Amino acid sequence: MAQEISEWGRSLTHLYPSPEQMPRYSDDIKRDIFRFTKLWLTEGIPHAFQSNPIVFEYAREALAKELSENTKNISLTGSARIGFSMAPNRFGAAFNPNESDLDLFLISESWLEKLSADFFTWLARYRSGFAKSKNEREEYFWKSNADQLPAHINNKGFVDAWRIPNYERYEYVQQVNRAAELFRTQLNNHLPANTVFKKVTLRVYKNWDRAVSQIGGSLISSIKKRPIL
Repeated sequence: MAQEISEWGRSLTHLYPSPEQMPRYSDDIKRDIFRFTKLWLTEGIPHAFQSNPIVFEYAREALAKELSENTKNISLTGSARIGFSMAPNRFGAAFNPNESDLDLFLISESWLEKLSADFFTWLARYRSGFAKSKNEREEYFWKSNADQLPAHINNKGFVDAWRIPNYERYEYVQQVNRAAELFRTQLNNHLPANTVFKKVTLRVYKNWDRAVSQIGGSLISSIKKRPIL
């Protein structure tokens, strides 16, 4: 039956599975990969904060207040969530608070609309020549963002705030970036001195279905490509 639990799914008996427990892909585990995405990769206490969970919640409250959002609509994914990288080229690499980014996401249709408005304003200025990059490196990223973000927004229902220029003209982008920085500083102010988070990024999804679809789809893509451990 399509709804049955796979052998791999039944093997997941811990909050933070090891890299070795991640499966090779097959169609019979697809449903459990998305179950894993919903329960392990978007909910609960992230691995990075298992020793200081209240600090994570404190920082999350500050971010939510800054954006006038419900705290429950803010979560964390990536290596900080599960304890190791799932990117194919770094699969299994342990999370390092002094090196790894914190990948936050927010579920908010209204903030998706606000950031999208800023993005498409920038895109029109960029394509018309009014917005000019400062150097070749910036031009490389701007071109990539101009090419990719419309499909992310219109087809996949998400946008990465950090991929839109953080200029005064784009007030919603600046507000989201300030909130992400507030989250980072609140963590660093309340965690042990030897733990210093250097970078926080924030992605906004239209709704939970879009978030689970994107995160779960990325996981499927990753385990198809990852090396055998």
